[in-house]
Amino acid sequence: MRHLDSMLVWLLTLLTFQASADFQIPRGLDANDRVRALKVLGLGTSNKFLSNAYPLGGYGGLEVSLSIEAIDVEEISKLGNTSSPTSTVFYPKFTIGKGLYNDSDIFFHFIPFNETTGVSKYGLSYRWSFYQALFFPLNFSVIGHAGSANIDNGIVTRNLGADLTIGMMLSDFSMYFGGGWVSSTGDFTGGDATAPTCLGVTDTCREERAKVGSAHYVFGATYNIKPIFIGLSIDRYQDEVYNLKFGFLF
Repeated sequence: MRHLDSMLVWLLTLLTFQASADFQIPRGLDANDRVRALKVLGLGTSNKFLSNAYPLGGYGGLEVSLSIEAIDVEEISKLGNTSSPTSTVFYPKFTIGKGLYNDSDIFFHFIPFNETTGVSKYGLSYRWSFYQALFFPLNFSVIGHAGSANIDNGIVTRNLGADLTIGMMLSDFSMYFGGGWVSSTGDFTGGDATAPTCLGVTDTCREERAKVGSAHYVFGATYNIKPIFIGLSIDRYQDEVYNLKFGFLF
């Protein structure tokens, strides 16, 4: 078990530091570029649920986990004045979840800013399992979430969303799928329009705001090796985002 713990931590750490340090948001983004960038980076960094399909309060009570999310950013480098091409950005996320009364859970996640990933993030999710079948391991849940992210000091996003999920738990294996809606508002940094070189990412050299929304579909699965669990999910917005999680349930 100890060897498995070390291997998983090493894998997550390796993926984190393989995040491209060359990823930069291009300068000179016009209105259309800003919308497209927000669809990829704003929606892509919105809160993602990945945990046991069964409520924590009815299973263990506390989750402490580390996950790695992967976003395809190849298109971003072609926007505006273009930048060095980068295909995928990996970034880590720490999550603490606590089971509450009435089959509900609350999750807090955060990403400290570092130069390797260029991403910092924090947010909250709340899950309420409003129906659990008596003779079949099936439950229905509503998940609401809100969060904010800073991406390369060029875009600050604020995301809101909600999902309806159907989950099933069979012994140590659980899976869920569902969908909902998420909206993202992004503030793009400007600069001094009178300076010889604009220090921001917008074509106007002023701070600009954009807002997008999208349907959201998710499929995820977890496997418990008590007290450890491993999870994998695929979230579909305008693009797919992949999420690998390793954590502990107490």
